[in-house]
Amino acid sequence: MGLIDKLRGELIDIIEWLDDSRDTMVYRFGDFSSSWLNRGLTAAGAGVIAIAALPLSAAWLVLAVALGVGFRRRATLAKEIA
Repeated sequence: MGLIDKLRGELIDIIEWLDDSRDTMVYRFGDFSSSWLNRGLTAAGAGVIAIAALPLSAAWLVLAVALGVGFRRRATLAKEIA
């Protein structure tokens, strides 16, 4: 298998065209990007993934609390004005 055949297999997906309209754009980067992510996570191992997940989940929690407090404050203010 040559280099061109390998690239064609990685970058080109055969999809069935079901939409008859002329204003549809197709974006098919998901398969390619998720294969790279899968390879990277497999190479990194479970320990690195767990270490990276802790700060990300903590940041997600802080963001959720901040957004929740702001929403509650704006909802209370809207009730007082109305």
